[in-house]
Amino acid sequence: LRLPTENPPYGTIVMLQKPIACNDTAVIKNFIENMGGMKPVTIGTDVNEMGAITSLVQVYANPVNKRFAIVEHFAAQKSCILVQGYNFDKYVYEKDYQGS
Repeated sequence: LRLPTENPPYGTIVMLQKPIACNDTAVIKNFIENMGGMKPVTIGTDVNEMGAITSLVQVYANPVNKRFAIVEHFAAQKSCILVQGYNFDKYVYEKDYQGS
């Protein structure tokens, strides 16, 4: 992770460079599901300015060993593991979506 050399103005969003692991989608899925024992628990889409889907984003988790990963899948059959971690827990916030 490469951080800026100077502090940006407060409240400014900055772009950082972070190395991520990528490969063919089949290779990434095999690693996540077979080696890590994780299964997909959520899915979302990333869209461009025109509303076209550019990628699928999935959270994978293993409820037994609490491992998790966030993976971005691209149409070109490539995928990237954006982050992996431990101590996965779910937060259910249904009441946040109910009317007052």
